[in-house]
Amino acid sequence: WVFLLLFPFSMIPFTYVISFGFAKENVSFQVSYIVNMLIGLMLPSLTLILTLFESTRTAAMVLDYIFMILPSYNCLRALMSSNVGKILMGISGDTSVFAWNVNGKNLFFMLVDPFFYLVLLLALELLVLRSSTRDTLDEQLERQILREEEEDVAAEAKFVQDSTSKSSLVVGRCLAKHFYKVKAVDGVSFHVDRGQVFGLLGVNGAGKS
Repeated sequence: WVFLLLFPFSMIPFTYVISFGFAKENVSFQVSYIVNMLIGLMLPSLTLILTLFESTRTAAMVLDYIFMILPSYNCLRALMSSNVGKILMGISGDTSVFAWNVNGKNLFFMLVDPFFYLVLLLALELLVLRSSTRDTLDEQLERQILREEEEDVAAEAKFVQDSTSKSSLVVGRCLAKHFYKVKAVDGVSFHVDRGQVFGLLGVNGAGKS
């Protein structure tokens, strides 16, 4: 139960880290699910089988330590190291399940993995944030006005840039939103006056939300 309790704490940041490799959330979810299923079912079985043969036991130990960076591997490997697993590995039945050569190393890595993936996740988030805010606000406004776009959108952007009035209830200047490498909103400017009915029109995925 200790491993099942620790599993979500390492699995959640690990899944978020994987999502940075994909532009679409649904693809990221599907790939993460398949990867974790393969890791959980295949890799622990592989290393356990390799330990049965003298000629491949060293390779099994090396692979075991490499795969311990993966949360699914640690959890399933620990569950497999039950009484049956200890018999297959030639470990005494009186040995504690938390001994280093049974489940101890997996427990150690499951305690370390959440911090490792959280640090990695924060580093990736900072890189994305830095790249998305690299341009100054004035440069974004200038690009927005110079772009070929509908006349009313260009006129609104220029009005917001040049206006110094504080009478508007809402003013948005060159709003931008990034989802990882995808620029969903690219420098939108608008203002809303008192008593004005204002709406955002666009197809699904245009960036309205």
